[in-house]
Amino acid sequence: MPLHAWLNRITAVIDQIRPLKFQNPWVNLFLPDHTTDTFVAETLSTLTPAEVGGGPILLYPVQRKRLTRPMVRVPGTDLVFLLSILRALPADEPTVEALLADNRAIHDRAIALGATQYPIGSIPVTRTDWRRHYGPRWPQALADKTTYDPRGILTPGQGVFG
Repeated sequence: MPLHAWLNRITAVIDQIRPLKFQNPWVNLFLPDHTTDTFVAETLSTLTPAEVGGGPILLYPVQRKRLTRPMVRVPGTDLVFLLSILRALPADEPTVEALLADNRAIHDRAIALGATQYPIGSIPVTRTDWRRHYGPRWPQALADKTTYDPRGILTPGQGVFG
C-alpha cells in the first residue's frame, strides 16, 4: 500500500460515520512495550461489540525516539504502543456516561502499568491527572498556557488548567 494511502486509511471510515452523528467516546493510550500484550488482551476481552460500535481498534508500535516534541508524554520504554479504541455508536446519555466511566477505568489500569494518555480521546480526567501526566514538565505547560492562550479560550472543557 502506498504511504499516503496507509496514513489516510482511517479517514474513509470516519467520513462514512460522520453524517450519522454517532457518539465517539474514544480511548487513546501509549503503553509501555512490556505491558502491551497482556493489557490489550485483557482490555479487549471485556469489550462487547455494542460498546465499540462501528469504530476500529488500532494498535501501533512507535519508537520512542521518533517522538521528539517535548510535551508529548510517553512511557519510558524504547518501544511504546499506541492503543486507540475508536468507539463510534448511536448512544443515549446514560450509555455515553457508562462508556466514559469505562474509559476512565481503562485509563486508570493503564496508568498503573506505566502508560500515558494520548490526550485526543474521551477520558474524564482532573487537574491532578494532568499534573501527573505532565510530571516535571507541568510548570512548562502552565507557562505555555499563559503565553499562547492568555485569554483561556482553548480546551476549556478538558480541565487541564482549571
